[in-house]
Amino acid sequence: MIKADGLVKEFMTASGSVKAVDDIDMQVEDGKFVALVGESGSGKSTLLSLLGALSKPNAGSFLVDDTDITRLNDHDLIRYRRDSVGFVFQNYSLVPNLSALENVMLPMEFSGMPREERKKRAAELLSQVGLDGDKQARKPARLSGGEQQRVGIARALANHPRLILADEPTGNLDSKTGQNIITLLRELSRSENTTIVAATHDLSIEEQCDRIYRIRDGKFIDNGDDAA
Repeated sequence: MIKADGLVKEFMTASGSVKAVDDIDMQVEDGKFVALVGESGSGKSTLLSLLGALSKPNAGSFLVDDTDITRLNDHDLIRYRRDSVGFVFQNYSLVPNLSALENVMLPMEFSGMPREERKKRAAELLSQVGLDGDKQARKPARLSGGEQQRVGIARALANHPRLILADEPTGNLDSKTGQNIITLLRELSRSENTTIVAATHDLSIEEQCDRIYRIRDGKFIDNGDDAA
């Protein structure tokens, strides 16, 4: 389970201090698919960065099970990001000179897994997200946008994360492909028992989520509606 209490993130601007995340409380059980829905600038991406320990809050706490991530030292934060969190990006963020298989293998290399084990798991994950055969050997430029996002999802799953954070995962995709990606994420949250938090302004994602948090000006404007 993940639980955030009173998370605050402030930034200094020319006009003064701005709270991009303002006293956020949320709780998500294991294996649930949750959406943060809001317009650009609403604070949803900043909240994802806090949950992923890519930045530190000015106030509040964020717990994974009984561990307060906001209190970890730098070494333990690196381990948390490596072992417990997978990231899915709007622009895919694949390494262009590596094949799909090699892109998925990369996080496992950093965790010290032997090469043959990395290769086997990467191939299995790519098959799980619907990429088989020669597509696993293709570099990103030879894959469609939807296929590249599937590689990104497989890569996010590589180290068996407790939490996957997806920032506008359908933002660069057409509506049909985007729906397929959201369906895939929902299925993976169940099959892998992985909590997925997706930030989006795409309202169609709501039909696939277990819970929806609507955010505006850094604040939740509801307490998290139950969805599908």
